[in-house]
Amino acid sequence: MLILQQPLTTSLQNSKRFLNDSLKRKYEHFQRDDGVPIYLKGGISDKLLFGTSVVLCVIGLLEGARFLFTMSFPKKK
Repeated sequence: MLILQQPLTTSLQNSKRFLNDSLKRKYEHFQRDDGVPIYLKGGISDKLLFGTSVVLCVIGLLEGARFLFTMSFPKKK
């Protein structure tokens, strides 16, 4: 039983060390003061998600305004 536990313990220790190093690098990257907003520091995927969100918000606002306008001034028969 001891033989089976040894590799598992070693791999867990290695993955812990890798996770800590990886997490430390991410912390340093996101905390760096380089003038880039935090919501864009993830790279191109963050830029695409942000741009998509902005476009969808603008479309929603325009459709809401169009709906209010058409409901406020109904067509006369």
